[in-house]
Amino acid sequence: MADVVKTRSYNSPTRRMQLTATKAAVLAAARDLIVRQGYPATTMEQIAAEAGVAVQTVYKHFGSKPAIVAGLVEQARQDPRLIEQRRRLLEERDPREQVKLIAQRARLHLETGMHIGLAVPVRAHDPELARGLRHLGADVRRSQMEYALALQRSGGLRAGLSVDQVADYIGLLTAPEMVMTMRRDYGWSFERIEQFLVEVLSRLLLD
Repeated sequence: MADVVKTRSYNSPTRRMQLTATKAAVLAAARDLIVRQGYPATTMEQIAAEAGVAVQTVYKHFGSKPAIVAGLVEQARQDPRLIEQRRRLLEERDPREQVKLIAQRARLHLETGMHIGLAVPVRAHDPELARGLRHLGADVRRSQMEYALALQRSGGLRAGLSVDQVADYIGLLTAPEMVMTMRRDYGWSFERIEQFLVEVLSRLLLD
């Protein structure tokens, strides 16, 4: 009788690290392309080329472009820079520093891909992604209210502004469409975007 050859899955730490690195490269490529040229214009083939992998590899790991967006959002949620930056913003008591941190947060949302999730057009046949992005949008609005309340507590708001108005201004000026337009259509650097937001928010919100 011929020997039976047993197969086993190849799941070494090195292999797992390679898979993780590949997924990270795909996400980074997708993020850069979508920021530069927009979600509709970005194809799976372009993402593969930018990441330096075969297009079949992109499909294997993610399956679709909406799934890549979901991956970008999840990656951004876990980014330690955003977690630490949020803590600093809510603990800060200087209103001008708070405004700087709000502008910095909008920049980080763009850099990490969080804004991409909020800005992409969601199709009816992507109900799971649509639900996730609706929840993300609600989370962002709650955060804007928290930042507005933090500014109110610091005592530096311009007279006559309500917390709702402050949250609205923050939401409008740091909206994904607004920030991505600055980057994609005007070619502004991340630094210029952040500085613009600091200047405009300071004039609108502070004494």
